[in-house]
Amino acid sequence: MSENYKALRIISIAFKVLAVLVFLGTNLITVLNFMQGPPGGPNQHMAFNIFNLLFPIFIGLFKTLFLYALGELIILFIEVKSDLAKINHSLRK
Repeated sequence: MSENYKALRIISIAFKVLAVLVFLGTNLITVLNFMQGPPGGPNQHMAFNIFNLLFPIFIGLFKTLFLYALGELIILFIEVKSDLAKINHSLRK
């Protein structure tokens, strides 16, 4: 792996770290909400309570996957640029 585009590599790592923090934070908040008791009162349906507990997890997973994929996409573009430069250099010889 070449050392070109250090700033982009750091940004990619930052996106991956942020993805992990979002995942852990979402799960922590959901667990804390679950420990407080069921959301809403006794008049609410059980499916609504389950939805209120699981919806933040799904949103957190979506955010995590998006941020991690964005970090990987940056690395992919750097590698493609590097490979194209090598091909260009080999064709000029």
